[in-house]
Amino acid sequence: MKTFFQKIKKKKYILFLLLILIIFIGSYFRLYNLNQTPPGLENKEASLGLEALKISEKNHDLSSFFRKENWSNFYSIILAFPLNTPNINIFSLRLVSAVFSILTLIGFSLLLLSLNFSKLSTLLGVFLLSTSFWHLNFSRIVDEAILMPFFIVWFIYLFILGIQKNSFLLFVLSGFFLGLSFYFSLKFCLLFLILFILLLFFIFFKEEFIKKFWKKLIVFVVAFILIIAPLIYFFYQNPEILENKKQILSSINYNKFSDNILLHLNAFYFKGDTNQKHNHAGTPLIPSTWAILFTIGFALTIKEILFCALHRKNKSFLDPLFKISILSQAVFWIMLLPGILIEKNLPDSSKIVGTIPAIIIFILIPFEYILRLRENLQKSPNLKFKPWRWRILNTALSGLILLVSLSGILNTYTYFFVWNNEIKTVETYQKKLVDFGKIIKEQTPAKNKLAIISNKINPNKNHRDNTLKTAEFVGYPESKLFQFQNSSEALENLKKDSQCQNNLYLFFEANKQLIEKFKTICPNFQTEKQKPLNGYYEFWVLKN
Repeated sequence: MKTFFQKIKKKKYILFLLLILIIFIGSYFRLYNLNQTPPGLENKEASLGLEALKISEKNHDLSSFFRKENWSNFYSIILAFPLNTPNINIFSLRLVSAVFSILTLIGFSLLLLSLNFSKLSTLLGVFLLSTSFWHLNFSRIVDEAILMPFFIVWFIYLFILGIQKNSFLLFVLSGFFLGLSFYFSLKFCLLFLILFILLLFFIFFKEEFIKKFWKKLIVFVVAFILIIAPLIYFFYQNPEILENKKQILSSINYNKFSDNILLHLNAFYFKGDTNQKHNHAGTPLIPSTWAILFTIGFALTIKEILFCALHRKNKSFLDPLFKISILSQAVFWIMLLPGILIEKNLPDSSKIVGTIPAIIIFILIPFEYILRLRENLQKSPNLKFKPWRWRILNTALSGLILLVSLSGILNTYTYFFVWNNEIKTVETYQKKLVDFGKIIKEQTPAKNKLAIISNKINPNKNHRDNTLKTAEFVGYPESKLFQFQNSSEALENLKKDSQCQNNLYLFFEANKQLIEKFKTICPNFQTEKQKPLNGYYEFWVLKN
């Protein structure tokens, strides 16, 4: 282990190769069997998919770029690109989230290096993000939440690197990323708070910061304004959208602010998100091994901030960990706001997914302290008299790395082989509707195609309902030729018209008595059981 640490420290190419390997593993986890894991397609995913398909059919027509109900169609426009192929499937729909997640892994590794983390901590941090159940889950579903860590990591990295390299281009790119994020959600306004904290830090603790960087800060602001100019113009034309947002903010119950903070902190240690779409059976959002290091790192960052604040007049006391501590604390608490400002009795991990980069940095802080102790001990002239200290420190470091790594491996195992196979997960991701959509896609031509659904589901005038979006997307484009009717409506229509020629009925539920009622009216109907390839559910088909 000693030789391994020394090689990482001395050889830059070994760090590069190991980083590439870890990012490759993380990418594999995000792309492997994406069509089947999670085991179906949740309603929100299908709705976004259908919206993207409409854009794709118009050859990415940007005339509907803005919409009054949610002001931006940008996420759906991005989803439309991989769906612009003859073979539309769940993999293509989820690919966007996976790609943003992989780019987050790359950006996070660069951010850690720019913050002067040790090479070992950088490798470990990227591994933690790669194997985090929380981040992995949102990387494999269609949800805008995965964009939050992406924009946080790249915006901060480009801004800090711009200061380190004194580069106009990097400031432009940082402003571009900040402005671009606003097209996805108003929650990205919170990045302004992170920017404010960063600016305060550099103004107070970097000599002549304003004098050296005022031109580049102007370029940053100009780049940001140019990017969001169309959005500003849209808000100017539709002021009622901002008024609605103000009403939402004014309705927040600040009396429960402290309760919501405790609720979300509790989610990290004891009872996590109970939504099976987001989490495994309400388990803590941070694995127990990581949670211990998270707590230690959290405390150490507070200690760093207090120590440097007490010695603020003497800048020689400033430690590189001070900047890391300020940044991680700022990101953590600011990214908690979307969750704690919403009055709920249960934590929602999708609202606070932006805290993940800060949480991993907290976990890495204890390793940074141990590596510093190790480096100081190595330089100590007394080392040869007390070699047992060296052995104990190396053993402790190796043991911690092993425990954290095993916990990460267990996370991926839980995701792919436990959570993915649970009945509750299968039901949450509507596996039966996915199989139903596949059967719809496989049907032979017929003049009248009807999908017979339960009487509990009431399709709207266009024979579509939110609960049927999954079947509609999976069965696309053949699903456009189907009418969705509940069994009572379909049977009544058949009795009235008695049109038994060139009809096809596909039943969502295996109700033999109902099927016999249809055959009584049309004796020439043939009954057939069909099951999609790699499917779990069987369905009845009536056709002549």
